[in-house]
Amino acid sequence: MALQADMTRAGLAPPRGFTLIELIIAIAIVGILAAMAYPFYQEHITKTRRAQAMSALQSAAEAFSRYKAGRPDFSYTDACFTGEGCANEIVSGSVPDDGAGPLYSLTSALSADGRRFVLTATATAEWSSRDGGLQLDSAGAKRWTDKGGEIWGCWPQGSSAPCSDGAAELDPEP
Repeated sequence: MALQADMTRAGLAPPRGFTLIELIIAIAIVGILAAMAYPFYQEHITKTRRAQAMSALQSAAEAFSRYKAGRPDFSYTDACFTGEGCANEIVSGSVPDDGAGPLYSLTSALSADGRRFVLTATATAEWSSRDGGLQLDSAGAKRWTDKGGEIWGCWPQGSSAPCSDGAAELDPEP
């Protein structure tokens, strides 16, 4: 307290707050930390959205299988996603299906005899720079096209590293 009284008598104000240099250093540190964290955040968002597309494809494959089981000829004939314009639109054709802009569009391709399908989730224009596409066929085989256009015979697991080798290939003809 005595120091403060001496400073006031001498015409000096007691020190308050931060100096400009301290403030600049604090802002620089926060900026560096944010620059390091942002790419990790973007990758996390990409993986989360891709997981939504994977889940939607698996749900759609189950819906297609239920549709096939309920038909007398046990085929997928006339089954499709909403928006594809067929007689039996059995499941939503976009991910997420919450009314907001879709991140992935879902499409189906049926074999000529209607006994096999290939379901595809393709990143929409807004999202395509961050991710590629996913495919799932009626036999359960999976394929992932990464954002660089490279095709993998399975879906990515966890990180952005490629999936394991030796996975089953998709039917050449849907």
